[in-house]
Amino acid sequence: MKQENKETDNMEKMKVRDLMVSTDKFPKISETATLFEALSALEKAQKAFLSGESQQRILLVENEKNRSLEKFLPLIYSKDWKKNTTR
Repeated sequence: MKQENKETDNMEKMKVRDLMVSTDKFPKISETATLFEALSALEKAQKAFLSGESQQRILLVENEKNRSLEKFLPLIYSKDWKKNTTR
């Protein structure tokens, strides 16, 4: 019970900015990249993450002005997804 109170106190004091990760820490791809290029970049990011070379495995999708638009997540790439898209 005491541990829960301590965790709640910490969460009440912590700000979102304390948990934010700078965008320069993420691998990036262009919004004009092909799906193949994006999946290849995800694979590379995953390997770098697992080897400890990178802290992130999420790709940020950027426009031509280098503005981050969205995230491209590793969850999309699975055998089932791949099987369903190759019909």
